[in-house]
Amino acid sequence: FENEQEKDDTEINDEEELKATFENEQEKDDTEINDEEELTKFKDINSFINSNIKWIFVSGKGGVGKTTCSSALGIQYSNKFKLAGKKVLIVSTDPAHNLSDSFNQRFSDTPTKVESFSNLFCMEYDNKKGIKKTQTEFMENMNKSKTQNINMNDFNDIGSFFQNMPGIDEAFGFLSLTKEIKKMDYEVVIFDTAPTGHTSKLLSYPQLLKESYDKMINKPMGQMFKMFMTSSVQNGNNKIIEMIERLNDLNYKLCDPKHTTFICIGIPEFLSVYENERFIQQLFEMNINVSGIIINQLIEKENCVDDFWKNRKKMQDKYIDLIHNLYSSDFFITCSYLEDGEIRGNEKLTAFSNKLLENKQMSGPSFVS
Repeated sequence: FENEQEKDDTEINDEEELKATFENEQEKDDTEINDEEELTKFKDINSFINSNIKWIFVSGKGGVGKTTCSSALGIQYSNKFKLAGKKVLIVSTDPAHNLSDSFNQRFSDTPTKVESFSNLFCMEYDNKKGIKKTQTEFMENMNKSKTQNINMNDFNDIGSFFQNMPGIDEAFGFLSLTKEIKKMDYEVVIFDTAPTGHTSKLLSYPQLLKESYDKMINKPMGQMFKMFMTSSVQNGNNKIIEMIERLNDLNYKLCDPKHTTFICIGIPEFLSVYENERFIQQLFEMNINVSGIIINQLIEKENCVDDFWKNRKKMQDKYIDLIHNLYSSDFFITCSYLEDGEIRGNEKLTAFSNKLLENKQMSGPSFVS
Protein backbone atom coordinates (compact mmCIF):
# COMPACT_ATOMS: atom_id res chain seq x y z
CA PHE A 1 0.00 0.00 0.00
CA GLU A 2 2.81 2.41 0.91
CA ASN A 3 4.54 1.71 -2.42
CA GLU A 4 1.32 2.36 -4.34
CA GLN A 5 0.69 5.52 -2.30
CA GLU A 6 4.18 6.80 -3.08
CA LYS A 7 3.55 6.13 -6.78
CA ASP A 8 0.22 8.00 -6.62
CA ASP A 9 1.89 10.91 -4.81
CA THR A 10 4.58 11.04 -7.49
CA GLU A 11 1.94 11.11 -10.24
CA ILE A 12 0.06 13.88 -8.43
CA ASN A 13 3.27 15.90 -8.02
CA ASP A 14 4.07 15.39 -11.72
CA GLU A 15 0.60 16.59 -12.71
CA GLU A 16 0.80 19.62 -10.39
CA GLU A 17 4.23 20.46 -11.78
CA LEU A 18 2.92 20.15 -15.34
CA LYS A 19 -0.02 22.42 -14.62
CA ALA A 20 2.13 24.97 -12.77
CA THR A 21 4.65 25.03 -15.64
CA PHE A 22 1.90 25.64 -18.17
CA GLU A 23 0.31 28.43 -16.10
CA ASN A 24 3.65 30.19 -15.59
CA GLU A 25 4.51 29.97 -19.28
CA GLN A 26 1.00 31.06 -20.23
CA GLU A 27 1.25 34.16 -18.05
CA LYS A 28 4.55 35.02 -19.72
CA ASP A 29 3.10 34.45 -23.19
CA ASP A 30 0.02 36.55 -22.39
CA THR A 31 2.29 39.41 -21.29
CA GLU A 32 4.33 39.17 -24.50
CA ILE A 33 1.32 39.33 -26.82
CA ASN A 34 -0.59 42.09 -25.04
CA ASP A 35 0.35 44.59 -27.74
CA GLU A 36 0.03 42.11 -30.60
CA GLU A 37 -2.95 41.07 -32.64
CA GLU A 38 -4.91 38.36 -30.87
CA LEU A 39 -4.53 34.95 -32.47
CA THR A 40 -7.51 33.26 -34.03
CA LYS A 41 -9.14 30.75 -31.67
CA PHE A 42 -11.43 28.07 -33.04
CA LYS A 43 -14.36 26.85 -31.00
CA ASP A 44 -14.26 23.36 -32.55
CA ILE A 45 -12.69 21.26 -35.27
CA ASN A 46 -15.43 22.18 -37.76
CA SER A 47 -14.68 25.90 -37.54
CA PHE A 48 -10.99 25.08 -37.88
CA ILE A 49 -11.52 23.12 -41.12
CA ASN A 50 -13.61 26.00 -42.47
CA SER A 51 -10.72 28.45 -41.92
CA ASN A 52 -8.20 29.57 -44.54
CA ILE A 53 -5.05 28.12 -42.96
CA LYS A 54 -2.74 26.63 -45.62
CA TRP A 55 -0.16 24.55 -43.72
CA ILE A 56 -1.24 22.19 -40.92
CA PHE A 57 1.39 20.27 -38.97
CA VAL A 58 0.08 17.22 -37.09
CA SER A 59 2.37 16.38 -34.19
CA GLY A 60 2.56 14.22 -31.09
CA LYS A 61 4.35 11.42 -29.31
CA GLY A 62 5.07 8.26 -31.26
CA GLY A 63 2.17 5.83 -31.49
CA VAL A 64 -0.68 8.21 -30.60
CA GLY A 65 -2.31 8.24 -34.07
CA LYS A 66 -0.72 11.14 -35.96
CA THR A 67 -0.91 9.46 -39.36
CA THR A 68 -4.53 8.39 -38.85
CA CYS A 69 -5.51 11.94 -37.84
CA SER A 70 -3.51 13.45 -40.72
CA SER A 71 -5.33 11.15 -43.12
CA ALA A 72 -8.69 12.01 -41.55
CA LEU A 73 -8.04 15.75 -41.85
CA GLY A 74 -6.94 15.28 -45.45
CA ILE A 75 -10.22 13.52 -46.26
CA GLN A 76 -12.26 16.35 -44.75
CA TYR A 77 -10.34 19.01 -46.66
CA SER A 78 -10.70 16.94 -49.82
CA ASN A 79 -14.48 16.98 -49.34
CA LYS A 80 -14.40 20.71 -48.64
CA PHE A 81 -12.59 21.58 -51.88
CA LYS A 82 -13.98 18.87 -54.15
CA LEU A 83 -16.55 21.03 -55.95
CA ALA A 84 -14.06 23.88 -56.34
CA GLY A 85 -11.53 21.51 -57.90
CA LYS A 86 -8.81 22.50 -55.42
CA LYS A 87 -6.16 19.97 -54.40
CA VAL A 88 -5.10 18.79 -50.94
CA LEU A 89 -1.73 17.22 -50.11
CA ILE A 90 -0.69 15.07 -47.16
CA VAL A 91 3.10 14.95 -46.72
CA SER A 92 4.85 12.49 -44.43
CA THR A 93 8.06 14.01 -43.01
CA ASP A 94 8.59 11.06 -40.66
CA PRO A 95 11.56 8.89 -41.77
CA ALA A 96 9.41 5.89 -40.74
CA HIS A 97 6.61 6.62 -43.22
CA ASN A 98 3.14 5.25 -42.45
CA LEU A 99 0.90 6.94 -45.04
CA SER A 100 1.15 4.02 -47.44
CA ASP A 101 0.13 1.61 -44.69
CA SER A 102 -2.69 3.89 -43.57
CA PHE A 103 -4.32 4.14 -47.01
CA ASN A 104 -3.27 0.64 -48.16
CA GLN A 105 -1.67 2.27 -51.19
CA ARG A 106 1.97 2.73 -52.15
CA PHE A 107 3.23 6.33 -52.05
CA SER A 108 6.66 7.79 -52.85
CA ASP A 109 8.44 11.15 -52.79
CA THR A 110 6.28 12.19 -55.76
CA PRO A 111 2.67 13.24 -54.98
CA THR A 112 0.26 10.43 -55.85
CA LYS A 113 -3.52 10.69 -56.06
CA VAL A 114 -5.31 8.66 -53.39
CA GLU A 115 -7.58 6.02 -54.86
CA SER A 116 -11.31 6.93 -54.91
CA PHE A 117 -10.49 10.63 -54.32
CA SER A 118 -10.34 13.19 -57.10
CA ASN A 119 -8.32 15.89 -55.31
CA LEU A 120 -6.44 14.21 -52.43
CA PHE A 121 -2.73 13.46 -52.88
CA CYS A 122 -0.08 11.87 -50.65
CA MET A 123 3.70 11.85 -50.69
CA GLU A 124 6.35 10.39 -48.40
CA TYR A 125 9.19 12.88 -48.43
CA ASP A 126 12.77 11.61 -48.44
CA ASN A 127 14.73 14.23 -46.51
CA LYS A 128 18.09 12.77 -47.55
CA LYS A 129 17.26 13.31 -51.23
CA GLY A 130 16.07 16.84 -50.49
CA ILE A 131 19.28 17.63 -48.62
CA LYS A 132 21.47 16.26 -51.41
CA LYS A 133 19.51 18.08 -54.11
CA THR A 134 19.72 21.46 -52.40
CA GLN A 135 23.38 21.04 -51.44
CA THR A 136 24.22 20.26 -55.07
CA GLU A 137 22.23 23.27 -56.28
CA PHE A 138 23.96 25.54 -53.77
CA MET A 139 27.51 24.43 -54.60
CA GLU A 140 26.90 24.52 -58.36
CA ASN A 141 25.79 28.13 -58.11
CA MET A 142 28.68 28.99 -55.78
CA ASN A 143 31.12 27.60 -58.38
CA LYS A 144 29.39 29.33 -61.30
CA SER A 145 29.50 32.67 -59.48
CA LYS A 146 33.20 32.78 -58.59
CA THR A 147 34.68 36.05 -59.81
CA GLN A 148 38.27 37.22 -60.27
CA ASN A 149 37.95 40.19 -57.93
CA ILE A 150 37.55 37.89 -54.88
CA ASN A 151 40.44 36.08 -53.24
CA MET A 152 39.81 32.42 -53.95
CA ASN A 153 41.06 31.21 -50.55
CA ASP A 154 38.71 33.59 -48.79
CA PHE A 155 35.93 32.58 -51.16
CA ASN A 156 36.41 28.90 -50.32
CA ASP A 157 36.46 29.75 -46.61
CA ILE A 158 33.09 31.46 -47.05
CA GLY A 159 31.63 28.41 -48.75
CA SER A 160 33.04 26.10 -46.07
CA PHE A 161 31.68 28.34 -43.29
CA PHE A 162 28.25 28.43 -44.88
CA GLN A 163 28.17 24.66 -45.37
CA ASN A 164 29.11 24.03 -41.73
CA MET A 165 26.41 26.20 -40.18
CA PRO A 166 24.39 24.32 -37.51
CA GLY A 167 21.39 22.59 -39.06
CA ILE A 168 22.33 23.51 -42.63
CA ASP A 169 21.59 20.06 -44.04
CA GLU A 170 18.14 19.76 -42.44
CA ALA A 171 17.30 23.36 -43.36
CA PHE A 172 18.30 22.63 -46.96
CA GLY A 173 16.06 19.56 -46.94
CA PHE A 174 13.11 21.51 -45.57
CA LEU A 175 13.69 24.30 -48.10
CA SER A 176 13.70 21.75 -50.89
CA LEU A 177 10.39 20.30 -49.68
CA THR A 178 8.65 23.67 -49.41
CA LYS A 179 10.00 24.71 -52.81
CA GLU A 180 8.46 21.61 -54.39
CA ILE A 181 5.18 22.20 -52.55
CA LYS A 182 5.04 25.78 -53.83
CA LYS A 183 5.34 24.51 -57.41
CA MET A 184 2.47 22.06 -56.94
CA ASP A 185 -0.21 24.63 -56.09
CA TYR A 186 -2.14 22.82 -53.33
CA GLU A 187 -4.83 24.66 -51.41
CA VAL A 188 -3.96 22.95 -48.12
CA VAL A 189 -0.89 20.94 -47.12
CA ILE A 190 -1.03 18.62 -44.10
CA PHE A 191 2.32 17.57 -42.65
CA ASP A 192 2.29 14.17 -40.98
CA THR A 193 5.34 14.73 -38.80
CA ALA A 194 7.83 12.59 -36.95
CA PRO A 195 7.54 12.32 -33.13
CA THR A 196 7.81 15.66 -31.35
CA GLY A 197 11.56 15.66 -30.61
CA HIS A 198 12.48 15.26 -34.28
CA THR A 199 9.85 17.78 -35.36
CA SER A 200 10.96 20.50 -32.93
CA LYS A 201 14.51 20.19 -34.29
CA LEU A 202 13.26 20.34 -37.88
CA LEU A 203 11.32 23.53 -37.16
CA SER A 204 14.25 25.18 -35.39
CA TYR A 205 16.71 24.66 -38.27
CA PRO A 206 15.43 27.43 -40.60
CA GLN A 207 15.52 30.00 -37.78
CA LEU A 208 18.91 28.75 -36.60
CA LEU A 209 20.29 28.93 -40.13
CA LYS A 210 18.97 32.46 -40.57
CA GLU A 211 20.56 33.56 -37.29
CA SER A 212 23.89 31.99 -38.31
CA TYR A 213 23.72 33.69 -41.70
CA ASP A 214 23.01 37.09 -40.09
CA LYS A 215 25.99 36.62 -37.74
CA MET A 216 28.23 35.68 -40.66
CA ILE A 217 27.25 38.78 -42.62
CA ASN A 218 28.38 40.96 -39.70
CA LYS A 219 31.88 39.47 -39.75
CA PRO A 220 34.71 40.86 -41.95
CA MET A 221 34.53 37.80 -44.18
CA GLY A 222 30.78 38.27 -44.37
CA GLN A 223 31.19 41.58 -46.18
CA MET A 224 33.16 39.73 -48.82
CA PHE A 225 30.30 37.23 -49.07
CA LYS A 226 27.85 40.10 -49.62
CA MET A 227 30.11 41.44 -52.37
CA PHE A 228 30.12 37.99 -53.95
CA MET A 229 26.33 37.78 -53.88
CA THR A 230 26.00 41.28 -55.35
CA SER A 231 28.37 40.28 -58.13
CA SER A 232 26.42 37.09 -58.78
CA VAL A 233 23.23 39.11 -59.24
CA GLN A 234 24.97 41.48 -61.65
CA ASN A 235 26.09 38.46 -63.64
CA GLY A 236 22.50 37.29 -63.85
CA ASN A 237 22.99 34.38 -61.45
CA ASN A 238 20.92 35.14 -58.35
CA LYS A 239 20.25 31.59 -57.14
CA ILE A 240 22.03 32.09 -53.81
CA ILE A 241 20.06 35.21 -52.96
CA GLU A 242 16.93 33.33 -54.03
CA MET A 243 17.81 30.64 -51.49
CA ILE A 244 18.17 33.24 -48.72
CA GLU A 245 14.85 34.76 -49.76
CA ARG A 246 13.25 31.31 -49.66
CA LEU A 247 14.63 30.86 -46.15
CA ASN A 248 13.14 34.18 -45.05
CA ASP A 249 9.85 33.30 -46.70
CA LEU A 250 9.80 29.91 -44.94
CA ASN A 251 10.39 31.54 -41.57
CA TYR A 252 7.63 34.06 -42.25
CA LYS A 253 5.14 31.36 -43.23
CA LEU A 254 5.94 29.18 -40.22
CA CYS A 255 5.37 32.13 -37.85
CA ASP A 256 2.24 33.43 -39.59
CA PRO A 257 -0.81 32.06 -37.68
CA LYS A 258 -3.02 32.75 -40.70
CA HIS A 259 -0.83 30.49 -42.83
CA THR A 260 0.59 27.81 -40.50
CA THR A 261 -0.63 26.05 -37.38
CA PHE A 262 -0.15 22.88 -35.37
CA ILE A 263 -2.61 20.30 -34.13
CA CYS A 264 -1.28 18.15 -31.30
CA ILE A 265 -2.40 14.53 -31.14
CA GLY A 266 -2.32 12.67 -27.84
CA ILE A 267 -3.78 9.96 -25.67
CA PRO A 268 -4.98 10.51 -22.08
CA GLU A 269 -1.82 9.31 -20.35
CA PHE A 270 0.82 11.26 -18.47
CA LEU A 271 3.75 10.82 -20.88
CA SER A 272 1.68 11.94 -23.88
CA VAL A 273 0.20 14.94 -22.06
CA TYR A 274 3.58 16.00 -20.71
CA GLU A 275 5.36 15.64 -24.07
CA ASN A 276 2.65 17.67 -25.84
CA GLU A 277 2.90 20.39 -23.20
CA ARG A 278 6.67 20.70 -23.59
CA PHE A 279 6.30 20.80 -27.37
CA ILE A 280 3.58 23.45 -27.23
CA GLN A 281 5.86 25.65 -25.12
CA GLN A 282 8.66 25.16 -27.66
CA LEU A 283 6.31 26.22 -30.45
CA PHE A 284 5.34 29.33 -28.47
CA GLU A 285 9.03 30.21 -28.07
CA MET A 286 9.46 29.93 -31.86
CA ASN A 287 6.32 32.07 -32.41
CA ILE A 288 4.55 29.17 -34.12
CA ASN A 289 0.81 28.86 -33.62
CA VAL A 290 -1.16 25.95 -32.14
CA SER A 291 -4.88 25.64 -32.89
CA GLY A 292 -6.14 22.41 -31.39
CA ILE A 293 -5.74 19.08 -29.68
CA ILE A 294 -7.15 15.70 -30.68
CA ILE A 295 -7.36 13.09 -27.92
CA ASN A 296 -7.26 9.55 -29.23
CA GLN A 297 -8.13 6.07 -27.97
CA LEU A 298 -10.74 7.01 -25.37
CA ILE A 299 -12.58 4.19 -23.62
CA GLU A 300 -16.37 4.41 -23.61
CA LYS A 301 -18.18 3.87 -20.33
CA GLU A 302 -20.42 1.10 -21.67
CA ASN A 303 -17.32 -0.96 -22.54
CA CYS A 304 -16.06 -0.98 -18.95
CA VAL A 305 -17.29 -4.48 -18.14
CA ASP A 306 -14.62 -5.44 -15.62
CA ASP A 307 -12.09 -3.86 -13.24
CA PHE A 308 -9.36 -3.69 -15.87
CA TRP A 309 -11.36 -1.42 -18.19
CA LYS A 310 -12.88 0.54 -15.29
CA ASN A 311 -9.40 1.31 -13.95
CA ARG A 312 -8.18 2.29 -17.41
CA LYS A 313 -11.12 4.64 -17.87
CA LYS A 314 -10.60 6.13 -14.40
CA MET A 315 -6.99 6.92 -15.34
CA GLN A 316 -8.07 8.39 -18.69
CA ASP A 317 -10.72 10.58 -17.05
CA LYS A 318 -8.05 12.11 -14.81
CA TYR A 319 -5.95 13.19 -17.79
CA ILE A 320 -8.95 14.24 -19.87
CA ASP A 321 -9.86 16.59 -17.05
CA LEU A 322 -6.26 17.88 -16.93
CA ILE A 323 -6.18 18.48 -20.70
CA HIS A 324 -9.48 20.33 -20.46
CA ASN A 325 -8.22 22.55 -17.64
CA LEU A 326 -4.95 23.30 -19.41
CA TYR A 327 -6.12 24.04 -22.93
CA SER A 328 -9.86 24.53 -23.36
CA SER A 329 -9.63 28.32 -23.16
CA ASP A 330 -6.98 28.51 -25.89
CA PHE A 331 -7.45 25.58 -28.31
CA PHE A 332 -10.27 23.51 -29.71
CA ILE A 333 -10.30 20.02 -28.22
CA THR A 334 -11.90 17.03 -29.87
CA CYS A 335 -11.69 13.31 -29.30
CA SER A 336 -11.97 9.87 -30.80
CA TYR A 337 -12.86 6.63 -29.09
CA LEU A 338 -10.87 3.43 -29.06
CA GLU A 339 -11.89 1.29 -32.04
CA ASP A 340 -12.20 -2.52 -31.98
CA GLY A 341 -10.00 -2.87 -35.06
CA GLU A 342 -7.26 -1.15 -37.06
CA ILE A 343 -8.15 2.04 -38.92
CA ARG A 344 -6.69 1.32 -42.35
CA GLY A 345 -7.98 1.80 -45.87
CA ASN A 346 -10.17 4.49 -47.39
CA GLU A 347 -13.44 3.21 -45.98
CA LYS A 348 -12.32 3.02 -42.34
CA LEU A 349 -10.36 6.26 -42.56
CA THR A 350 -13.42 8.06 -43.95
CA ALA A 351 -15.59 6.67 -41.15
CA PHE A 352 -13.01 7.78 -38.56
CA SER A 353 -12.79 11.20 -40.22
CA ASN A 354 -16.56 11.68 -40.00
CA LYS A 355 -16.55 10.69 -36.33
CA LEU A 356 -13.99 13.41 -35.60
CA LEU A 357 -16.40 15.98 -36.99
CA GLU A 358 -19.13 14.81 -34.62
CA ASN A 359 -17.11 17.04 -32.30
CA LYS A 360 -17.87 15.47 -28.96
CA GLN A 361 -17.02 17.92 -26.21
CA MET A 362 -15.60 17.43 -22.75
CA SER A 363 -17.72 18.06 -19.71
CA GLY A 364 -15.82 17.23 -16.54
CA PRO A 365 -14.39 13.73 -16.50
CA SER A 366 -16.62 12.35 -19.25
CA PHE A 367 -17.89 13.18 -22.71
CA VAL A 368 -21.29 14.20 -23.98
CA SER A 369 -22.54 14.63 -27.53
